[in-house]
Amino acid sequence: MFLGPGDVGGEDEGDAAPGIAPVTTPLVRFSLPRDPEAVALFLRTRVLRPDSEIWLTGYSTLRGWVQEHGHARVPSEATVKSGDGGTYGLGTWVSEQRRAFKAGTLKAWRVNLLNEVGMVWSVGDAGFWRNLSAARSYYAVHSTLACPRNAVWDGVPLGQWISNLRRPGGLGTDPVRAEERRKALETIDPEWNPTGWPVDWQRHYAATRHLLAEEQGGVELLPGITVNGIDVGTWTARQTDPAVWDTLLPEQQTRLEALGLTRRTDTAPATTAAGKGGKGSAFERGITALTQFVQREGHLKVPRQHTETVLIDGQEHQVKAGVFLSNHKSRRARLSAEKREQFAALGIDWATST
Repeated sequence: MFLGPGDVGGEDEGDAAPGIAPVTTPLVRFSLPRDPEAVALFLRTRVLRPDSEIWLTGYSTLRGWVQEHGHARVPSEATVKSGDGGTYGLGTWVSEQRRAFKAGTLKAWRVNLLNEVGMVWSVGDAGFWRNLSAARSYYAVHSTLACPRNAVWDGVPLGQWISNLRRPGGLGTDPVRAEERRKALETIDPEWNPTGWPVDWQRHYAATRHLLAEEQGGVELLPGITVNGIDVGTWTARQTDPAVWDTLLPEQQTRLEALGLTRRTDTAPATTAAGKGGKGSAFERGITALTQFVQREGHLKVPRQHTETVLIDGQEHQVKAGVFLSNHKSRRARLSAEKREQFAALGIDWATST
């Protein structure tokens, strides 16, 4: 099959611009292999919806650009070589399609064809959706979009970008577009734009929540315990201090209480509700899971994502043994002598363990 410029050409329809020779091309050569996708495209552009050769030339050129560059973000000044050895102003053609689309004069079937090749109707929108991919990747690691303003992720200045979006009007002046962007961000993190308290508070809260989720609720939040560089131990100690606790909003207090943190007396230690010891504590469950793993496997090379099922006092517990071991290795300098001895009994040499 041969389909003119690119693969969407056809017979001359007599509406070429003055001074431009009409393009005539054979429609089908049955002696050649026929690509079903090319046939379908041909039918839609030349038989079912006949239109000018000029527009189809631009569309075919855009398809060639996408095949070569992997995207349809065509700069306004972009030109490509044409079949007659000259140049074709693809950037100008794409800009004309954007203007027609914005004015509502671009035919629906043309819009559909352009959407199929990933047409970028707004350069500003293209930047937003590209940055949103970096935001999604950041959230997967940090469990929050409350990133520091200087945060850079996947080459994107993510912290400054999200900070700009939080400003009044930061999502754009078009209410429809602003709503689409807001929903897209909330799909990743419903609390990407916290109201009532600073972003810094949200970031520390999210880091604390992330740690407790990994440790399954029971961990001593002592100063120096960090998550992604955030000292959650010092932060939680400050939040539960009566002088600070009493200044928090009721919703903030509720969130902290859900993590097991409460307003403490001046002499009470800042720990989670699970405490640091006792039968059935998170540490005991972790040690039990590692002991069970060693007895079964004969070694302590626990994959980080491994979950071990243990039975304590007749109750089953799903313990993230790999996470438990990794976290305590990173905090081994702050472990009590008793806990270090329990790890040593499993065969861990703290002098060489990494």
